[in-house]
Amino acid sequence: MTPARRALENPAMRSVARTGVKYALGGDTESVPYWLRWGLARAQAARRMRRLVRGTAIVWPEPGRALAMGRDLPTPGGGQVLIRAEASAVSPGTERAFFLRSRNTSATFPYFPGYSLAGEVVSATGEPPVRVGERVAAAAPHASLALVEASQVYRVPPGVSIEDAAFVQLGIIAINAIEQASIRPGDAAVVLGQGVIGQLLVQLAVAAGASAVGSVARTDRRVSEALRARAERVITLQRDGIEALEKFRPSVILDATGHPGAIPLALRVIEPGGTIVIAGSPREPCEEADLGELADKEVTIVGAHAGRLLQPAEAGSKRRAHGYAQRFFRLVAGQEVDLEPIISARVHPWEADWFYRRLARDDDAMIAAVFLWDRLEATDRMQRVSYLTGPDLAPLRRARKAGSPGRLVRDNRLSFAFMRGRLARTRGSPDEVLRIGLIGCGERGASYPRAIAAAGNARLAMVADVNADLARELGDRLGLRWGTKPEDLLESDDIDAILVCTPHHLHAAQAAEAARHHKHVMVEKPLATSLKDAVAAVEAARASNVCLSMLLQTRYQPHIRAARELIADGALGSLLGSTTIFQHDKLLGYWAGGYSGRSRSDWRARAETSGGGVLIHSAIHYLDWLGYLTGETIVEVSAEKATLDSPTEVEDTIAAWMRYANGAIGSLHAATCVRGNEPIGTVELWGTDGQVSLVPPHRFFSLRRVAGYRPGQWHQLPSAPSGGSDATEYFRRFAAAVLAGKQAEISAEAALQLQAVVEAFYESATAGKPVAVSQPP
Repeated sequence: MTPARRALENPAMRSVARTGVKYALGGDTESVPYWLRWGLARAQAARRMRRLVRGTAIVWPEPGRALAMGRDLPTPGGGQVLIRAEASAVSPGTERAFFLRSRNTSATFPYFPGYSLAGEVVSATGEPPVRVGERVAAAAPHASLALVEASQVYRVPPGVSIEDAAFVQLGIIAINAIEQASIRPGDAAVVLGQGVIGQLLVQLAVAAGASAVGSVARTDRRVSEALRARAERVITLQRDGIEALEKFRPSVILDATGHPGAIPLALRVIEPGGTIVIAGSPREPCEEADLGELADKEVTIVGAHAGRLLQPAEAGSKRRAHGYAQRFFRLVAGQEVDLEPIISARVHPWEADWFYRRLARDDDAMIAAVFLWDRLEATDRMQRVSYLTGPDLAPLRRARKAGSPGRLVRDNRLSFAFMRGRLARTRGSPDEVLRIGLIGCGERGASYPRAIAAAGNARLAMVADVNADLARELGDRLGLRWGTKPEDLLESDDIDAILVCTPHHLHAAQAAEAARHHKHVMVEKPLATSLKDAVAAVEAARASNVCLSMLLQTRYQPHIRAARELIADGALGSLLGSTTIFQHDKLLGYWAGGYSGRSRSDWRARAETSGGGVLIHSAIHYLDWLGYLTGETIVEVSAEKATLDSPTEVEDTIAAWMRYANGAIGSLHAATCVRGNEPIGTVELWGTDGQVSLVPPHRFFSLRRVAGYRPGQWHQLPSAPSGGSDATEYFRRFAAAVLAGKQAEISAEAALQLQAVVEAFYESATAGKPVAVSQPP
């Protein structure tokens, strides 16, 4: 048996083959798998000798996931029109149910959602009732292009916006329900449900002449200005109870909830001889309706979902649909129906996945929404495609070539020119220079002179160290004055700021003394070995009105700056969690002389002089990133630490979890006994709308459209240097702030908050229980 024959023996493959043939012959397209549709569209176009056009459509590849992706359509055949959409309306209740594959839904995935849009006719054949250039509305899925039968297109009259016209199919549903209700002047009507159909029904019932119209829902989260303006009474069952509804004495009830409990409720409160109209789509069977009450009250129940009107197959249905559409347009033009108060969201199509995830949360207060297709780039809205040669990419290349820095570029990276422009804004005038004195000429102190010189608005004026050999060597090498006492710098009139690079336990006292001498202060991390000492240093700076800042230069790495910009623009949404890892195979000689051996001392290995091990020495930078990037503060921590394989008093391993103020949960693991590793530090952040991975290659993913990036895809962050080293950028920005009389970007308050978090980790590890992070003054 041949492979093809074996494939056709499979029932699933036979079904695919049947739907494929049906599609190729011009039949239904929604049940055809997307991977098959691409080829079949070309086969169909080739058979009919028609070109293809490519637009962008919303597709659900599987339940609970949405994408905006290219979709090919043939140019119109006889009696068809091609519409370039500008807006398509979302029916939240219906689309939420199909998106989550709820009961009583029949979506076949991949699925193209939506059924109501409006735009402009761009192509038509034969003698259609509408012509190229006219504004129209039609029943079609969410897409930038729609190919529909000309008889199912509604001309949009003047006075009706395209955005309002996009709701035409929902208007037809609501008007059909009003017609079935046969509302007479003087009737008291109640609408159950405050979704988009419910809100339209309230306005239409008022327009139909009902003397009193009530709106009922379980909660008040969807009460709009339109309801307050049109409904005589807005009843919330959780607050007002069923009794408030019974007092309304309705003779007409329109159910737009789709909830099985709505019918028993309606039967209980409706007046004898009344009418109940079911305008929603019940998602579950109704098993609690009292048929005896139905008979005793002589109540009429009418089903009015209007499914036949949405896809009219008969001449009578077509006429009704067209009549209802024009009636809807007249009501909108006459302001008897006001859609603006019920549109909760206007969505860029690229943000479809973000939008539907939000919609899936049933507690969301969304009433209605629209996809705005005119926000797409021209090449995404409509593109001619040859069925033989593929897409015409010339317009796309031209659009990319003309793009501005910071927008989508070919390699999906942020423009380095854009980043350099941002970083250069803080450079001071060449004539203004901050004169810096360095205390501590050991390993860290000796590493900064080149960065200070490169800043352009700062210069190193003098160095000092209690070790005369270190001070002399560095001073002579740089051609600077040197001394052996901090006072040599503090009492010098030609020094504006002090850079403290001594062992940790000396930081706070030396910073406070520098502030008392009215010198601005930069402190190598950490600010202190305890929060108490850190607070004292900050208070001294405040009392002398000088800037105090902690040297956290890793903030200025290009990918960190880019990540912060993206998160500020909404790439993450609300923070949900984080993972922080630092790993290093720290050589044993480090504890006696640092990495360079320039200054031999065991202060790093002793808890009293260093304040801790891997956390305060190294992982502190990554803890700083968490707050700097997200704006969230850590409020509680729980930690375990140990010295597993190092000749020290301080920890070489720490593991912890943390809780943020907004409820997000994070974890941290840091160790300096990871064999074979150079220093590796990573942070991963995730939120309701995206993820930022600061793991090489640094990337981000977002459901939102930020900085011109297409949502739903991974994009790389810049990793090459821009504008000098990280330390250079720190000194440049600190000098610019001081020279302008402003607060330093990395403020004393930020240093205190970081110190409080570090102290909480150590306290928790010692006490063996979770600890709340102190809030420093």
